[in-house]
Amino acid sequence: MKQILTALLVLSTMGCTAKKQIDASDAEIVTVDFNSTKTFMNSDIFSTIEIIPINDTINRINIDAEIIIYSKDFYIVNKNSDQSIARLDSAGNFINNIGHRGRGNKEYISVKDIAISDDTVSVFSSDVQMEYLYSTDGKFIGSKETQHPFNRIRKINDFYWYYLGYDNMHSNSRLICTDKNGIIKKEFLDEKINILGTVENANTLTLYNDTMYVREYFNKNIYAINSNNTKIKYVFDFRKYAIPNDFYKQADVMSASDILQSCDFAAINRFLENDSWIIAECIIQYQYQNIDDIKLDIIYMVKNKKTNEWHTLKYRMTSVSKESAFVYSLKYLTDNSEILFLIDTYDLINDKTFDSNLVANPEVLDSITENDNPVILKCKLKN
Repeated sequence: MKQILTALLVLSTMGCTAKKQIDASDAEIVTVDFNSTKTFMNSDIFSTIEIIPINDTINRINIDAEIIIYSKDFYIVNKNSDQSIARLDSAGNFINNIGHRGRGNKEYISVKDIAISDDTVSVFSSDVQMEYLYSTDGKFIGSKETQHPFNRIRKINDFYWYYLGYDNMHSNSRLICTDKNGIIKKEFLDEKINILGTVENANTLTLYNDTMYVREYFNKNIYAINSNNTKIKYVFDFRKYAIPNDFYKQADVMSASDILQSCDFAAINRFLENDSWIIAECIIQYQYQNIDDIKLDIIYMVKNKKTNEWHTLKYRMTSVSKESAFVYSLKYLTDNSEILFLIDTYDLINDKTFDSNLVANPEVLDSITENDNPVILKCKLKN
């Protein structure tokens, strides 16, 4: 009954000693319009949609996978049992795998995050705190310890950003930045806030220009960190779906889980930004008695930075009975204002709300089958 929530919550004690509160004086309040009737594939937001089939006969891709774009190629990090990393060209054709999961000298134990720079792919395994290095054509280069534990991690040039999370028993801060030798250069997010330690399944750290944005599932705030300061940039007002204050007062994981199971609540699952747009994927989970009865709504909050207007787009989930909870799974926002989603072919074929008039290559809809790998939807936002 509590499998999903207890998988997110880590058994730990509450509260850590904080040094200071983070500046929220200039934070933008984002009010989520739960009465919005705009559907997800809305022609007011998107100009075209390109369907990119994943032509990979080696790996079975799960829609919980992550997508990174580097030199026009897609790198798909599979989160299923084989933990594969597939490199595809821009048309979705398989090129090669990046290493393999295993316990051999040239294999990685598991995949938590990857980073790509200078034609080198870093594969991070939180299980053993290791970084494995491969060329983009999949050849093993070497490996080294990460020096610090991490919940999520970003590697940018010669610096490592470790998201440690709440009650991490390693630091009073939830985020640290180190040099390539693991020496801590700066610590962030040490304000007093009571949230049980969580395992973040989606990317927590998003880099935009010179600012690192931090999103946390059970936190309504989006933090912005740059060389000058740390501040709360956005505060999501979920109104009646706000997580009850009692949740933040619990001292054990089961009590916190009971509160979330017995209420309707909203959480921020992903946050992405570029020069023109901001998009946040918010999940509403409704109270339930049995795991087969879980119902979700997905709310996409999309801001046009030119008009300063937020759009609330809804996608209704009837139940979570399949392998993944997310039919349209938000993955990536390109510099060209294209949003990438992964969607199971069965769901795409049977989705009655999908507007095929927006599709630039409708012939693909006639060629895919329900048993194919998921497809990538490249949704172009209007200028």
